[in-house]
Amino acid sequence: MTRGSSMAKLGAGSLAKLGEGHPDIARLVKATVARMPADHDLIVLCVWRGKAEQDKAFADGKSKLRWPDSKHNSSPSRAVDLAPYPLDWSDRHAFVELATYVLEAAADLGIRVRWGGHFAGFPDLPHFELL
Repeated sequence: MTRGSSMAKLGAGSLAKLGEGHPDIARLVKATVARMPADHDLIVLCVWRGKAEQDKAFADGKSKLRWPDSKHNSSPSRAVDLAPYPLDWSDRHAFVELATYVLEAAADLGIRVRWGGHFAGFPDLPHFELL
């Protein structure tokens, strides 16, 4: 991640993953990065998931949905998992702050999105999906 500019940056791996998603996913993530301050970065963890990845996510308790029922399983994907960078799974505040940027960007773009942090009984802090 490059510092010294007026906004956050996306790494090459994160940019490449955006190509697996619906165009609104890429627009949303890029708009989120544009509104974040330079000392905040994010990483794209997952966009599209194949059957093996979805089966593993379900088996590991990281998803409540089996293949092909997750929005990650559609092609192009209608979901993205994002995390603050550097990644610290125990920093709930950083995930909530990132979600604020994502939800504000979605509102500005007119993209209807749902944050996994609002899921009842199963908060999925990195997850955002198109409605």
